[in-house]
Amino acid sequence: LEIAFATAKENDVYLFEAIRNIHDPNFARLRQVVGQVGSVQNVLLHCCQYSSKYDAFLQGEIKNSFNPTFSGGALVDLGVYPIFAAVCLFGAPKQITYVAKKLNNGIDGAGTLILQYDNFNCTILCSKISDTYLQNEIQGSHGSIQFDAVYNLSPMTVVDRISGVKRSVETISCENNMIYEAQALADIIEHKDHVRYQELMGLSVEVLRITETARGQAGILFACDE
Repeated sequence: LEIAFATAKENDVYLFEAIRNIHDPNFARLRQVVGQVGSVQNVLLHCCQYSSKYDAFLQGEIKNSFNPTFSGGALVDLGVYPIFAAVCLFGAPKQITYVAKKLNNGIDGAGTLILQYDNFNCTILCSKISDTYLQNEIQGSHGSIQFDAVYNLSPMTVVDRISGVKRSVETISCENNMIYEAQALADIIEHKDHVRYQELMGLSVEVLRITETARGQAGILFACDE
């Protein structure tokens, strides 16, 4: 990745990682309300979607997203959404632990990633072989923030710990929130916003550090690792 960024710079072009959720206006709202629930105590984020390609896998047909030749697996395909959210909200973790449910070809069909910070843990669930109906939750000393999918963050609710009162956070509903990502990247190019560009590069490097560390712990090897 660092070589790719350097190559882009040498050729006077931009290289972006397309990750839609952190550019969504609802993510900006989430960052604002995190400060309203006191000190963070515990975090649960997830991205679990049963893949239609898993049925083919069970029949012996290996599609790209389940193929180590194409760097498939739950962590790098779906886990990056909650990982990006965690790093954007809380920074780089102090310690990383990944426990994977590996399939018979060596990739992870599902897994649990724990990001350890100074005063709390962030647990990330990812799966391509099961669904979840849990809400994502950021638990604070004064209350909790709950929201549905980590890739669109709407609807969003703040729950007061003492009174139990639930307050809806104003969010934007968009049929395809990739439009915000496209606009954000276009703005960086148009305005030559090198500060923001450096921030995004740093995020990509940190998220890759996390996934590479996690894969190493689980013994998940892709063809590109050879």
